[in-house]
Amino acid sequence: VCASDLSSGINAEYGGLIMALPFMITNENVTSPLQDTVNLTILKDDVLVNTTKTVLGEIEYPSLWVDGLIMMICGGIPWQAYFQRVLSSKTPQVARVLSYCAGVGCFLAAIPPVIMGVITINTDWVAANGENLEEGAYKLAVPLCLSKLCPPVISFIGLGAVSAAVMSSTDSSVLGVSSMFTRNVYQKVLSPHASDKVLVWVLRVTIVCNTLIAMVIAITVKSVYGLYVICSDLVYVLLFPHLVLVLYGSKYVNRYGMVSGFSLALLLRVLSGEPVLGFEAILRFPGYVEGEDGSVGFQNFPFRLMIMLLHFAVAIGVTFVTDFLHERGVKVDPLENYKFRSSNNSSSCSSDSGDVSDDDSVHKSKVIANATAVKFEPQLGEITITDNVKHGDRVP
Repeated sequence: VCASDLSSGINAEYGGLIMALPFMITNENVTSPLQDTVNLTILKDDVLVNTTKTVLGEIEYPSLWVDGLIMMICGGIPWQAYFQRVLSSKTPQVARVLSYCAGVGCFLAAIPPVIMGVITINTDWVAANGENLEEGAYKLAVPLCLSKLCPPVISFIGLGAVSAAVMSSTDSSVLGVSSMFTRNVYQKVLSPHASDKVLVWVLRVTIVCNTLIAMVIAITVKSVYGLYVICSDLVYVLLFPHLVLVLYGSKYVNRYGMVSGFSLALLLRVLSGEPVLGFEAILRFPGYVEGEDGSVGFQNFPFRLMIMLLHFAVAIGVTFVTDFLHERGVKVDPLENYKFRSSNNSSSCSSDSGDVSDDDSVHKSKVIANATAVKFEPQLGEITITDNVKHGDRVP
């Protein structure tokens, strides 16, 4: 997996995108030199509209932008794809070096798409594409530039390299999710005594199911970037507090606090809505922006940051309360006595079942304890008990 990721990343970055940049910049339909502010004519609701585009753009909702910035920084840490590489490292030093190199590599990998975005607003799309671009088409800067501003061979190499990089990440994600389900759900919960052969088949079936689900999502959902943001959103709100508490504050939390914080954070996030999936918000924070023309509204409030901090607070607070009650002998787990009685009943049933009496069981256990050494005598075809038994006594 690591070898395929490395090769696909190098091919996508150097063999595809960087190779295509000179052809884009020198295209006859691209303004030279590139400008940071351009007057454009775009299609909006089938009507030509004159507008001004800048390279840096404008931050229309600052609180939402800050919320997204913190989410993308902290939400990218607990990803399974990252820990898959870190945990496979031989030493902690290697893991640290890989992490630093990955950070620098991500920054460098973002440079070609940014340049393509600048090229997109400096292109005469009527001459290059035969018509003006629609308002939302400028988000497709990379495929537009590769397909319309490059020779067919370069377009094929560039799009192929990007597709290879995407598929490499996809197969890692599918394998990781399937492995976690097989290990943490099927083996740990559903069938603890499953054999290795059964687990392999469960893993294969899970991979097929996850692949079909991913295919349906890819066909029905219009924004891949939106799905990525949703994944980072959930990881940030639900898993980032757990990771921090487990690594740096394990003595301040217990299972009651962790479960309570996770459950509350999940509930609040679901109630906050999600425009990408078309879910209307039930819980509306201050500054909520209503949707237009039947579209779903969105939160103009750093609600993700608030839910994440609340996750921390609830986990630590519930831990403090439950520890306080435990110290005073108060039972906080309603299933604790049931589990204790169930275990006792199982033990008594197992001891009472069968045709062997308790005295026989005690006698047999003493015999087994005394017979600690066994010597085989092939020439006699018999077994001799040599420890705590008289020499020469034979057991047929």
